[in-house]
Amino acid sequence: MGAAAEPAIPALIEALADKKPVSKAAINALARIGAGAVPALTKCVSDERPAIGMGAVAALYQRCCLRRHDQAALAGLAEFVRKGEKGACCFAAWELGDIGPDARAAVPALIAALNAKDEEVCSAAAQALGRIRREAATAVPALIRALKRDSSVIRMFSLDALGTFGPMAKQAIPVLNQLMREGSEGVRKLAIHALAEIGPEDDRDVPALFEALKDKDTQIGIPAILALGSLRRISPAGVAALVDTLADERIGSSAMLVLLHCDMSTGVVIPGLCKALKDPNPVRRRLALLTLYRYGPRAKSAVPALIEALGEKNDLNRAIACGSLGSIGFEGKPAIPAIRNALQDPSPRIRFTAAAGLLAFEPADEAALAVVRGALKEASTFQRITACEHLWEAQHKNEEVLPVLIAALNDKEAFVRMRAARVLLKVDGGKERGLSVLRDALRGADLNDQIAAESVVTQLDPKDVGWLPLVGELLRGKDPMRGLGALAKLGPAAKPAVPFIVAILEQDQLGPPEIRTRIAPEKALKRIRVQAPDGKPPEPVVATILEQIRQAPLETMTRIAAEKALEKIDPEAAAKAGIR
Repeated sequence: MGAAAEPAIPALIEALADKKPVSKAAINALARIGAGAVPALTKCVSDERPAIGMGAVAALYQRCCLRRHDQAALAGLAEFVRKGEKGACCFAAWELGDIGPDARAAVPALIAALNAKDEEVCSAAAQALGRIRREAATAVPALIRALKRDSSVIRMFSLDALGTFGPMAKQAIPVLNQLMREGSEGVRKLAIHALAEIGPEDDRDVPALFEALKDKDTQIGIPAILALGSLRRISPAGVAALVDTLADERIGSSAMLVLLHCDMSTGVVIPGLCKALKDPNPVRRRLALLTLYRYGPRAKSAVPALIEALGEKNDLNRAIACGSLGSIGFEGKPAIPAIRNALQDPSPRIRFTAAAGLLAFEPADEAALAVVRGALKEASTFQRITACEHLWEAQHKNEEVLPVLIAALNDKEAFVRMRAARVLLKVDGGKERGLSVLRDALRGADLNDQIAAESVVTQLDPKDVGWLPLVGELLRGKDPMRGLGALAKLGPAAKPAVPFIVAILEQDQLGPPEIRTRIAPEKALKRIRVQAPDGKPPEPVVATILEQIRQAPLETMTRIAAEKALEKIDPEAAAKAGIR
């Protein structure tokens, strides 16, 4: 009935105190009456009955859902934050947070609520400010003040909110450094996460992160390493500290991942890793070798140290050293004599790795080919597939490898089947078969096949056959998180996949448990750095994100994700859209 039902407003408000079916119907009716019901609902802030206040907040929120930018309804919710009893106040703050950036007019009321003595009220206000993500000039200082409260709960909610503001919260960095040293365990963890989201310029702004690296608790040490990896620059001292952590079995692998993305121009990464190759701890040596392996040709200055590492007593470390020299490519040619000697090693693993490395330099080397062909008869299907891959890359003769790979598609292990499909993508006569197997696995209902196929697709190179259609399948699946993370790591090379990411930004079907999936497209776009030749992003991408901001439903995390992407891709367009 809409406005025609205005005479029923007093009765409907009384019905808010009734049992759930009745009160729910009353909430819906009041929301649909329109602007005429808003003043009466706002007056409910002084009603002593909690059910009336909670019902009024729900009706005002529904009104905001039915009519975006209803400033009167927003003002009503803000009034409940200012004057409502505890339950209604918290409920109103949560609902304002759900409304998101459109609720920026309520920011002053939420800032005032941050000063409340009650822990729950203050926490709800902090959470809402983080989800609204507007008026940073006033909201960020208020959240920083909240960090000085005695309550760990208030501190944690405030830290979480500060993280959502990203670079707009840089003034919080000194306080975050202090909390990383003095806070409770939960506070320290969230301080590290907030720091990673805010993104300081380099590690000299965050000395407390280096102290956190030494923490016995991996829940502190690992986030600290990953936070260092999110910085724009890591100083030589920071690289040295990361290399030192390679010896720690609990966090060394995380340090290795960060080192892979360090700026090589500092001139300290490779020397630091070469130094670690002489460490007494075999784990540190192994992780240093793995890092050099993944650097590939960028690790050419490490060739002498890697040749020396071929004399390692540890079989696995020697094998990785062989693989590292092979991954360096042409620049690693001085290592050929040492690799050739490794063909006589008593360990089958070393012989095979040496042969594979030697084929990278000399594809026709008969001794190396003999070792690799011998592996085609191994009992392990995985070993046979690896041998096929090396043989194909060296000789490009599909008659040797195609039967072995096709047979491997029937292996009982899902990962082995998908690995065979990946190698088939390279082989003449097997490309369509490999593409079909991976595509069917991504679409199918078998969870093991899906996981194995996802793992294979995220390791593909954009230049590989079938990369784009397979990435499309991955991002259209139920959980695109892994694909988005892989694209973000690829950076600008992943530009062809931008339409798939934008499509995720355009959909808005996911509920609160999947919020991370909504943020992921933004992070991927951010890393891909969509750029045109003139230095500006393609107009269709900017237009799509702007349209998302204008028309997105009230599921605020999608809008925030789109806004963050626009801030990174085109700051001028973001400013015109009122994002600040």
